[in-house]
Amino acid sequence: MCWWNPANLLTVARLLAAVPAIWAIVSERFLLALIVLLLAGISDVLDGLLARSRGQVTRLGAYLDPVADKLLLSGCYLGMGVSGVAPWWLVVLVLGRDILILAAVGVLLLATSVRGFAPSMWGKLSTVVQVIAGVTLLLAAGCPWAPLGRLGWWLSLSAALATAWSGADYLRWLVVRVVRRGNSGFSGHV
Repeated sequence: MCWWNPANLLTVARLLAAVPAIWAIVSERFLLALIVLLLAGISDVLDGLLARSRGQVTRLGAYLDPVADKLLLSGCYLGMGVSGVAPWWLVVLVLGRDILILAAVGVLLLATSVRGFAPSMWGKLSTVVQVIAGVTLLLAAGCPWAPLGRLGWWLSLSAALATAWSGADYLRWLVVRVVRRGNSGFSGHV
């Protein structure tokens, strides 16, 4: 099966969409950023549906999909920090958790035979809350309406809590597998 099937092309497009999304945020073109993010979100749903419905699930797609998601979300949070849309404490937390996960996956890939990393429920929840908070912060920056700004702050706090909890859950999972069970105990989430 060739790698350039429609699902993988959508994933690559989402990966590339990080550049205009971040540029739009840093340039304070928040409506454009929201449009790019909306299209990226639609592509995230469609690539999986296409791959499964056409029987075109590939190893490349399985690796690229979470990379595209993380690059887009982390890059947008970094852009929101630079432009003053998101508080830096949230940006550091989001990026820190993602770096922790990437480092853990790198160690597992190098040191073990583990190759499958399913996302945890807490990781998925964290991503959803980060997306909702990020969109709300961008809306508040583009349309400075006081209640929207307050909602953005509370959602930022919620995203921080979900992100911290998710990061702690990933650390717990890693420690349990490495320290208590050794390499043979790996089968879980990242």
